[in-house]
Amino acid sequence: MSGCSGCWSGSITPNAGCRGNSCRRHQWQGSTIAYLRAILEAAGLRVHTYTSPYLVRLNECFRLGCAGGGVLVDDEELVAALEHCERTNAGSPITIFEIETAAAFCLFARHPADVVLLEVGLGGRLDATNVIDAPLGTVIAPVSMDHTEFLGTR
Repeated sequence: MSGCSGCWSGSITPNAGCRGNSCRRHQWQGSTIAYLRAILEAAGLRVHTYTSPYLVRLNECFRLGCAGGGVLVDDEELVAALEHCERTNAGSPITIFEIETAAAFCLFARHPADVVLLEVGLGGRLDATNVIDAPLGTVIAPVSMDHTEFLGTR
């Protein structure tokens, strides 16, 4: 991840050198990400994770990889990343998930790591997490019909 630069927002995308994996589908994503993170950290890798939603605090969505295990982003750094993304977005329409995803990439670009694990939002081709050109892998957890009011049924 140390090769990543900038912040994703609109036309700014993460460097193609980012090593990322994504977990797709609504159910079991959090568990799948947690298992993958535990396995990779046990192998000595520094692993960033971005998951959603959170239970108590927004910080829970952003885990920064460190030697010996990841840590949740602190309040000050999260606020700085969100403010940076808000300024970069310059008032253009953006969803909460999109700006949180942009903040995740900003945070990950500032901290070296070996692997990034991303949990998708609604899924589909327009999902904000689909900015990684060539993920190392994609996990499809059990599939169900979710978010059909937004995605349709086909």
